[in-house]
Order: sequence, then C-alpha cells, then structure tokens
Amino acid sequence: MRAESDLAKLKAFMVALGQQVRGGGRIYLTGGATALLHGWRAMTIDIDLKPDPEPLGLFESLATLKDQLDINVKLASPDQFIPAIPGWRERSLFIARHGSIEFFHYDPYGQALSKLQRRHDRDLQDVRSMLRAKLIAQDRLREMFTLIKPQLIRYPAIDPASFEGAVLEFTQPDSQLPTLNGLMSPDELMTGLPGEALLRKGLADFQSGRCTVPACLVSMAQSRLRRAGLIAGVVPNCFAEPERQLYRLLREEGGDAYSRYNALIRELVSFEQALDRRQNKKLKAASEKAQT
Repeated sequence: MRAESDLAKLKAFMVALGQQVRGGGRIYLTGGATALLHGWRAMTIDIDLKPDPEPLGLFESLATLKDQLDINVKLASPDQFIPAIPGWRERSLFIARHGSIEFFHYDPYGQALSKLQRRHDRDLQDVRSMLRAKLIAQDRLREMFTLIKPQLIRYPAIDPASFEGAVLEFTQPDSQLPTLNGLMSPDELMTGLPGEALLRKGLADFQSGRCTVPACLVSMAQSRLRRAGLIAGVVPNCFAEPERQLYRLLREEGGDAYSRYNALIRELVSFEQALDRRQNKKLKAASEKAQT
C-alpha cells in the first residue's frame, strides 16, 4: 500500500529516474504531476507519465523506484482517453533534464480536453487553474476540440454531444445547455447502467453525509450528477478532496488499495459515460417529437 506523493517526492523521482535509465528519452508528465509542479495541489495519489521515446531500461527503473520512494506510478496520458491533438509534442512544456531524460508537461490543451471529457469536480478545478496560469486560452481550446471532433468516432465510450457541451460550457460560460427537466426520473436514469448499485449506495450515503467509499465516488462527480438531477438540495460539506479520502479509506481496508482505487474510478467513469448516452438519447427523442 504505497503512500501519496508530494512535490518533494515527485522531484526525487525525476532525478532518480534520470540516473537509473540506460538511455536517452523523454517523459511527459500529466495529471497530478503537472498539478504538483504548478502548485495547484499539495498531493497526488499517483504520478502519471508517457514515455516518448522510451528510455532504455525505463520499466526496470520504475519497478525499483516505486518501492524505493513509496510512490504509485502509472503509464497514462490524455491520448489514451481522447484523440491526440495534432502538434501535442510541440505544445508540451519543458520542465527539466535529469541525466539522459528530458521531462515535459504533456500538452496543456490535451490535458484540459481530457479533463473536460471526464469532468469530475477536481478535473474542472484543474482546467480553471490552467486558464488562470495562462497555459490555455478558451478560444484556442474550442479550436483544439474541433480538430479532434472527427476522430471521436474511434472512441465509442465517449458521447460526442456531451463532450462538446462540456467544452462549450467551459469556454462560453453564458451558454445554455439542454437538460432533461423532468423528462426522466432519477430512478429511470440510473436503472440498468453499469455501476448502478455502487452509485445508488453512494448517493444515499453522500446525501446523508456518511463518508464511505461509494459516497466519495459520488462526491468526485457531484457537479455532473447534480446536473443530471441525481443530486438535489444541500449536502453536508464533509467531502473535501474526495479522491484522497477514497484512497485513505481503501488503505485502511488493507490489500492493494491502489488497484482497487483505479478499478472504482473506471466503474464510476463507465456509469457516467452510459448516463451521458441515455440523457442525450432522451433529449434527442424529445427534440424530434417537438418538431413533429
């Protein structure tokens, strides 16, 4: 059960990795690592990275350093979840060189769009931090989405209309996005979706203020779930940093907390993607009916 990472651990990891690999290459950091280096977060559960080109001996070094430094490391980057934006390498931001490795922040626009596609509350906070730091611009972000929009057909789990709506909502705050407005009850919305039982338990716990594993998952996505009508009214404010609370709860339970953490996040995302498709199917049917 490895601990979370702070800025000092991340920097120590970068130095040690540069010393241990046996050849040159580039490492693109993303997610929590980017947030740590820019000061948006104090801790991250894992260090996400993309090697390109891959330094010789990378995987042997990662296996050693994860235990030596007590850190979680994951090979993950925005282009695993959304289409790669043309020119992402050129827009990636140089951080430092350690040994034979050059470290970069993965393209801020790719990071921002992948976060808007998932749009958990912390994702949205990160994108707003990127905007304040002038790493991205709203009009340019819309242009980048336009570039990848034709490729979304290759990502069947993504609902393109919901993704585009999230981009428009962020870049044009005055835009009015359609909602179900009572067209479906919360029960109808959830029935049969992947992860339904987990999310039903989480919603009940969350709205009662009980800090449980399912409630932490709901808290992570509460803005998205509230928009869908699954959360209503005032909720007890006891879920600060739900990702970290979730990881702590899993560590207390014992076993491989990090693997279970990632499995639960995947289940939450599957639920959200299926929810998007159900909502947009209903909205489309209602719109077509209104036009007849």
